[in-house]
Amino acid sequence: MNRLITMCNVDLLQWTIAAVIVLIFVSISVGTIFLMMYTYRKFRAMCEKKRGKGEDCINIITLIMCSLIVVALIIFMVIIIIHANTPLLFSDFTLKRFGLLGDYFGGFIGTFVAAIVAIYAIRTYKSERELQKEASVSAMLSTMLELHKQNVNEIEITYYQTSTRKYKGREAFIVLYKELNEIYEVVIGAINNIILTAPQQYEQWSSDKNKKKLAHALSYGYFFYGVESYIITREAGTPLFQICEEVRAIASELLPEKMRELHRHSILGHYFRHLFNMVNYIDTNNFTDNYEKKAFFVKLIRSQLSDYEQILLYYNSLSTLGANWNKPLRRNKIDEMNLICKYKILKNCPYYVDYLGIHPMEMYVAEEKVWQNENGELLFETDPQGQLQALDEILK
Repeated sequence: MNRLITMCNVDLLQWTIAAVIVLIFVSISVGTIFLMMYTYRKFRAMCEKKRGKGEDCINIITLIMCSLIVVALIIFMVIIIIHANTPLLFSDFTLKRFGLLGDYFGGFIGTFVAAIVAIYAIRTYKSERELQKEASVSAMLSTMLELHKQNVNEIEITYYQTSTRKYKGREAFIVLYKELNEIYEVVIGAINNIILTAPQQYEQWSSDKNKKKLAHALSYGYFFYGVESYIITREAGTPLFQICEEVRAIASELLPEKMRELHRHSILGHYFRHLFNMVNYIDTNNFTDNYEKKAFFVKLIRSQLSDYEQILLYYNSLSTLGANWNKPLRRNKIDEMNLICKYKILKNCPYYVDYLGIHPMEMYVAEEKVWQNENGELLFETDPQGQLQALDEILK
């Protein structure tokens, strides 16, 4: 009788252990399913986002490692369940077997645990280095922005039509735009007249777009260095040299004397060089692989630019002097675009301004489509379409 009671107690204990193990097994299985689903969503999001891959890849590897550990635990629990209902559960043979199984489990899981620890150690090291680099870049950018502010405040000009008044700081950029506008109107008119008189000789500039490109290059050059000083090419006898000389002659006759003697390179030269170096410093610096972080720093730069500073930056980029802003053009990926489009530096250009020649939205049609398709965003915040979208959001 006592033996029967002992056997019943042993069976009850075995079945209790088995029930507990089954409950743990079910809980781990459910957890594994959710972990796998989360891993899949993270991996898909990383593939779709295409930026900031480094940190996401480490997270994915870690999640996969954890999933493998959970799977190994499940296998271990299944083996225990198989042995839990045998009379050998507490025998020396079974305990030895469990000892070997434990050694296998420790070695198998320990490898993955060590790998996860190593991954997180590397990740921590990289994060600390990235934070240090970010702090260094932030300090450097702060200094550069202060210099930019000084450059703007030091600008002081007089408009040739009202020479008694002085324009300082951001107000001066409105006057500079007016001066460039007047020179452009004379230059584009001269180019049209010259091509009409000799259409075959200047056939390569007969299209409307090529006329505007040449007019932008010449007018900004005259505005920057002066009508008499700026020369695109010195190759005498070439069609480009001839048309430039004819345009110069007409501009010298039609522009007022004060406008002909005008040159703004002493004011704008270091301003645009410093602005380009700021943006290029952020873009080429390896302090992070994350596009969003770099874009944040460039936004800080853009926030310091007034509307007319952005407009003059655009016309600077259309000239031979600022061509690096627009290299390369018409890329199908945001990461491969030029600085202006990659970081939307001209985002706040006002749409209501009467732009000279090539409109910014006409210049960056391909890039605008890429931004809309990839991010659902507009390249220019203040274009008419953007204004309508903003109005719709307000009305909602």
